[in-house]
Amino acid sequence: MNHFIKHLFTLIVTTVIPSLLALNNQPTILENSVKKALIIYESQAGSTADTAQKMGTYLKTKGLETTLSKASDWNKSLDPFDLIIIGSPIIMGSPEKSIVDFAKKHQSILAQKETAVFAICLAINEPAKKEEALSYPKKIIESLPASHQAVFAGVMNFNTINWFKKIMLKCMGVKEGDYRNWNEIHAWLDSIIPQSQVVEDDHKST
Repeated sequence: MNHFIKHLFTLIVTTVIPSLLALNNQPTILENSVKKALIIYESQAGSTADTAQKMGTYLKTKGLETTLSKASDWNKSLDPFDLIIIGSPIIMGSPEKSIVDFAKKHQSILAQKETAVFAICLAINEPAKKEEALSYPKKIIESLPASHQAVFAGVMNFNTINWFKKIMLKCMGVKEGDYRNWNEIHAWLDSIIPQSQVVEDDHKST
């Protein structure tokens, strides 16, 4: 009997107690929670929508739970999201009105969140127009740090625009093609992902 008690005591000391201590040192569910990203966009010819969708796919590979929505369709709270990305095409030097309206309506909570803005504009590839193109995100949210603003070239597909714009663009020498640089887009996304998520992903990969 004494031998059994001694064996049981040894088992508790060497196995059970260390296991309980290890559990106590584990991160809480809150600390391990997956970060949530929201991508709000508007699109006229489909380029911004496609970019937003592919951004969402990329963020998912980084471990973020990602939701996409048009600004004009959004009617929910922004509270659950850790990262909010807002994207708009630039038409005649201006972002979509619904995007600007969304940013104004939610400006208070956006200021408290990790918020970033991207614009889709072919002019970013034209040296003479690049400086002006880089200012477009500020037309959506003026107070964002430069690191959280980006302008990317989009896709030019003449089949998605009306005949008048098609003639105008051809006269300007614009050619069809996908002008997006995905290495650049992915690098920007990496730079705005909440740092705690980056640390968690690094741990998962080791």
